[in-house]
Amino acid sequence: MLDYNIDGYGVGLPIVYNSKLYCRSVGYAGFEDNCNAIIFDYKTGTYETIHFDDCVGLTDIKVDENYIYGISNLNKKNHIYRYSWKNKEMEEIIIDGTDALYLYPCEGELYVFVYEKNGEKVQALHRVDFENESLQKIKKISKYAPRSFVNYDKKLYLPCDEEMVIYDTVKDEISKYSIPVKEAYSSCSHDNMVYVLDYDMRKDKKSKLVAFDMESNQVVKKYKLDLGVSAICMEDNIIFASNGLGTVYKYELNEQEGTLEKVAEHTVDYDDYFYPAICINTAK
Repeated sequence: MLDYNIDGYGVGLPIVYNSKLYCRSVGYAGFEDNCNAIIFDYKTGTYETIHFDDCVGLTDIKVDENYIYGISNLNKKNHIYRYSWKNKEMEEIIIDGTDALYLYPCEGELYVFVYEKNGEKVQALHRVDFENESLQKIKKISKYAPRSFVNYDKKLYLPCDEEMVIYDTVKDEISKYSIPVKEAYSSCSHDNMVYVLDYDMRKDKKSKLVAFDMESNQVVKKYKLDLGVSAICMEDNIIFASNGLGTVYKYELNEQEGTLEKVAEHTVDYDDYFYPAICINTAK
């Protein structure tokens, strides 16, 4: 039986990687000892935890083929962790004077968005240098931190409000393209497309899905979703979505015809906010 208080709100939503679901436990205030990455194995139905020492509250976890990463921000100190799958060892570096929330692994490197450093607004993408325990600034990119990312062709795609920021890890260059998205809440990808969810929690209107072509670097289509959709994920041409209040949706995307059709909807009876993330069972 799983007995963990899992945090699904705000930042660092769960991710699926290699048929496993990665979540972070709450770990706030009096729950310091509960700072864990919780890993569900779809194939076996079991789970394991990885503990982050000296951690007050994980704001995000991410994973790649070599590491699982975590970040905790408290009193202008960023604790950045990486746990080696090979050595089963945890590394931790502490960066003073910075305010960062999100992690973006790409091509064996780890990046963060730094909003503020030593009282000055930075709003830039940084590379994490574990060996020298430092952050290396790349370039100022956006007013708001990208909540999600997509890796494609050795590039890091960072959907921001009103623009798609692309970092070329080979050329070490930043490029920006306008997108009709007021609040880039989350994203997913299929083939050469990034699908960006535009969700505005302050307005009573339907969410929107914007298709950005990663080869032509332009928006090719916009789709309407149901009211309040705040999280999405994708498997092949199927998009799953949640409104965070107990209702999940299933949409079928026809990219050639440019259509998105809702094919299923289900509401669960749950006396609290529904887990505002959608995760797909990718086990074969």
